[in-house]
Amino acid sequence: MSIGIAIVQWFTSLSTLQIVFLVIGILCLLLIVLTYILQWKNKRDVDNIPDLLSQWDQLVLNNIDTVNYHMNDPRIIEDLANVLNMNVNPLKSAIQEKDKHRVELELNKISNRYNNQISNKNRGRDTLNNLLLASSILNDYNIGLANITNTEQCNRLNKRIRELQKRVPKANINAKINDYMRWSDGLYAALLCTKHLTSLNGLQELIPVRVRATNNLARGTIEEQTTLLISAVRESIVDAKKADKDS
Repeated sequence: MSIGIAIVQWFTSLSTLQIVFLVIGILCLLLIVLTYILQWKNKRDVDNIPDLLSQWDQLVLNNIDTVNYHMNDPRIIEDLANVLNMNVNPLKSAIQEKDKHRVELELNKISNRYNNQISNKNRGRDTLNNLLLASSILNDYNIGLANITNTEQCNRLNKRIRELQKRVPKANINAKINDYMRWSDGLYAALLCTKHLTSLNGLQELIPVRVRATNNLARGTIEEQTTLLISAVRESIVDAKKADKDS
């Protein structure tokens, strides 16, 4: 009580000019505190980007798991084979002839080429461009990622990630986020292509058990790749923090 009275007496004893300077000083202090809080919040939000990317990754993969299309339009497989530089004619011929042995050989050829393209050591710009073209083709037929991710949950999460990306203070972090976005789009498309290929009319009853099991492992392979890309984003954020401390 006595302290409050003393403060009131001190304040009323100030001249108008002193009061003006005091108010300006308090406002400047509040501005500094507010700036610090906003910077802290921004850094904390940026730190959350890898976790949001992980949520996005699982959400998209889970949505892909539910996809159950049947390849009734022959143009789809032709277009995909064209941009992915794959020859599916021998496979289609083996299906028509109901030759299980040839079906297995052709599926193994396609699978080996597919795995070779998306492996870490062989992933290059040409591979990415081809995968993104495949993604675009699937979207044109309304069976791609645009269709799969057109949900309220996906749209809300994607909007949040994009908003936070604009606050990223370092170009390297932004580059790693963009790498994840482009490569994950391509890798998801590769997974969808596998599902669509195996849904070719007449193929299901001809697919050998070993090939079917291998195809089921494709999701895990894609998830490993996208996890590494998210780890690169997280690592870039940690490196940026260390650089700030050292400077």
